[in-house]
Amino acid sequence: AGKGHWMDGEDAMALPWMATFTRNPFPNRIVWKQDDVTHDRFYWLALRDGQAKGGAEITAEIEDQSVRIKADDVRRVTVRLNDTMLNLDESVKIQFGDAEVFAERALRTIATLNETLTERGDPASMYSAEVEVAQPMAD
Repeated sequence: AGKGHWMDGEDAMALPWMATFTRNPFPNRIVWKQDDVTHDRFYWLALRDGQAKGGAEITAEIEDQSVRIKADDVRRVTVRLNDTMLNLDESVKIQFGDAEVFAERALRTIATLNETLTERGDPASMYSAEVEVAQPMAD
């Protein structure tokens, strides 16, 4: 109580505990819940053109060469990929909701490498391919 964000330096006592963990920049499963302050990217997912809405939620999972996405209040999402996550020399399947929306090779591009390096500033967290997919309309 009475401490600001940096807790007057007392937050340093958590560093030895934090040092026992290693951050995985490419987790196989992510749950992205937008708060009142929205963001346009989270790990290997991205949203374009102001699509982020407070309260929206996306769950995405990679298994083998497949990506499964479930989303609440999100129609389009960009899936960013690299060879650490799966084999980009082979076909990638993306399922959005109950429908398969992509089943081919995700092409590596210099533009995607440049965009993700510029966004993150971290060469170890770059993506070489991206696929934008849309959730199919319900009948």
